[in-house]
Amino acid sequence: MASDQQEQDPDALRVHFGQELRRLRLRAGLSMSQLAKALGCSPQWVCQLEKADKPASEQAALDLDTYFKTDGWEENDGHFHRLYTAIRRAGQHRALRPGFESYLEQESRAIGIRCFAAQIVPGLL
Repeated sequence: MASDQQEQDPDALRVHFGQELRRLRLRAGLSMSQLAKALGCSPQWVCQLEKADKPASEQAALDLDTYFKTDGWEENDGHFHRLYTAIRRAGQHRALRPGFESYLEQESRAIGIRCFAAQIVPGLL
């Protein structure tokens, strides 16, 4: 079970979502390609979910619950859907501005960062 701090951090919850997906996929003896074919998506998409590079949609969570028949999947309240709901709830309390996460993704791949700012120099030069 996730800790209280982890429940409030959407990034940690996304990592947990990916770990659970990988655990169930390996338990079922499936490769990423096999799972992707069964779900009608690409293996890259499955990889991105497992590595927490991409957030899961609600429909993806429901599809995973249905495929793996997790506890509560008949009522659309399976394991992955509950994780999705927790991620979404935690994301609502996030202090970052909308769109800042895409900046963070680009920053991690950047070779250098340049910052330009107009400044006023008081006094005579």
